[in-house]
Amino acid sequence: MQNLLQLLFRFSNVFIFLFFELICIYMVVNYNHQQRNIFIQSANRITGGITNQVDKLSGFLSLDNNNEKLAKENAALKKALQVSQNQNNSWINSDSRDTSYNFDYTPAKVIQNSIKRRNNYITINKGALDGIQEGMGVISRDGLVGIVKQTTNKFSSIISILHSQTRISAKLQSSAFFGSIKWNFKNPRYVKLDAIPKHAQIEVGDTIVTSGFSNIFPENLVIGVINDLSIPSGSNFYDIDVQLNNELDRLSYIYIIKNFNKAELDSLSNNSFDE
Repeated sequence: MQNLLQLLFRFSNVFIFLFFELICIYMVVNYNHQQRNIFIQSANRITGGITNQVDKLSGFLSLDNNNEKLAKENAALKKALQVSQNQNNSWINSDSRDTSYNFDYTPAKVIQNSIKRRNNYITINKGALDGIQEGMGVISRDGLVGIVKQTTNKFSSIISILHSQTRISAKLQSSAFFGSIKWNFKNPRYVKLDAIPKHAQIEVGDTIVTSGFSNIFPENLVIGVINDLSIPSGSNFYDIDVQLNNELDRLSYIYIIKNFNKAELDSLSNNSFDE
């Protein structure tokens, strides 16, 4: 204690100077509009710089894990592309043709995501300059994410599948019965599958995939599995709860899907409806 008092006494002049210096700074900043603006701008630059450096450090520390994850995802995509190319070369001798080679995939990082609202959106770090366009489908390595709603040069906003207006064509993997999925507004891990007639042979655990009927998503992308089902009284259709394969609250990297034939297919659809 005595040593502490001696230290304070020895540097008392310095402490008194700093005390009055702080008072002066406070008075200048608080009572002068221009100086206050300069102080706020300087403080924002400093805190922004510190935050940016912390983010870079955090990113560097997790770089190995992210690189490993991306490497695995890229390997899976390359393998899928190779399979598609092989099927494309031999399609004449096959009764069925995999059309996944008609799609391209652009990776992007999620920078903002919501899951608890009635209408949820996701923001990514890719935009028009990267070839992203309104209406493109979005997936992750585990399943569906949503549809691109709006783009700027560097960023894009995505309508999540957890959105009141989202309807995505889906089907039972084991049969030709199809309907559409929509969010139930309750739990971000579950959606509803409608329009499946009651005579369809289905059970809990059956896999739900994309139908391929839209011009947005390829066919047979896994959406999830049936978690619960029932037939309401007087209805001709099932009430089906689907547990999503994708954990939307843990999104980090996603893929935007470009359908090379979308414009042509959209043109045919529009002409058909006009007639």
